[in-house]
Amino acid sequence: MEPIRIGVVGLGKIARDQHLPAIRRSPDFDLAFVVDPVSSPDEEIPVFPTLDAVFEAGLSFDAVAVCTPPQPRMELCRKLLEGPCALLLEKPPAQTLAAAESIRDLANARAASLYAAWHSRHSPHMDMAKDWARRRALRAGSIEWRENAAKWHPGQGWLWQAGGFGVFDPGINALSILTALYPINWEVRSPVFRMPANAGTPIAADFELAGATASLNVAFEFHSEAEEIWTIRLVAENGDVLELSDGGATLSIGGRQAPPADVSEYDGVYQHFAGLVRAGKSDFDLAPLAIVEQAFGKARMIRTDAIDY
Repeated sequence: MEPIRIGVVGLGKIARDQHLPAIRRSPDFDLAFVVDPVSSPDEEIPVFPTLDAVFEAGLSFDAVAVCTPPQPRMELCRKLLEGPCALLLEKPPAQTLAAAESIRDLANARAASLYAAWHSRHSPHMDMAKDWARRRALRAGSIEWRENAAKWHPGQGWLWQAGGFGVFDPGINALSILTALYPINWEVRSPVFRMPANAGTPIAADFELAGATASLNVAFEFHSEAEEIWTIRLVAENGDVLELSDGGATLSIGGRQAPPADVSEYDGVYQHFAGLVRAGKSDFDLAPLAIVEQAFGKARMIRTDAIDY
């Protein structure tokens, strides 16, 4: 079976740390090109400053991983789908729910595979967590997602600009796990955002998620500590407790920890994408983005001191 010729558009931290290594490890893909305005030419892989330069060069490719900030996604996807080619969108898939739905409509019209790559859904214990959730109604829980922006998002000024999501850029990972375990309608209640004086997005957010019989307290924060806290705690109606920590890398059920698993989330992302491309199918779940949009639409803003970014 011929490998899928894939390009990567946007070569920031996540593309360098995760996408390129996963593509190079995958037997399903050949890296065809990279688009990045500031990267140096590579002797092995063509590097272009713009997407238009790729088209002008006449390169042949089958798929593209779009790893840019969310703000320019709509225009980039419109150009790529004129091909058409299969698209993988690094999270969040677009700046707004309406933009994401428009991208989906374009892909459907072109019969192009489209994948919203919620990488945390490929964390090592998701199958076990899904099995637990499938057999239990949810009653309560909490999500605590705190990390150091300087450590995980260095030089990413777009994160703090309107449309850049702020603390919801990492926080949406937790929402992608929750909505995979419990794919129900979630209502955001009483969101409070802390907004730096010089930013257009929140540095912290607290809110409640209500769905069916369940209620969860959610806390997202960019803090100054070195260590991150990425924890989801779920309590079933029968009192059983599941906890995912370390972003999903660690699972405990009823206080008993599952054996560690050496699994790369992005290897799972690209294995799933390859299956979609070869089958001509899409996987474009927007439930996590819908929750974020609810929160921004309802939030009470508290202004805080300016930050350096």
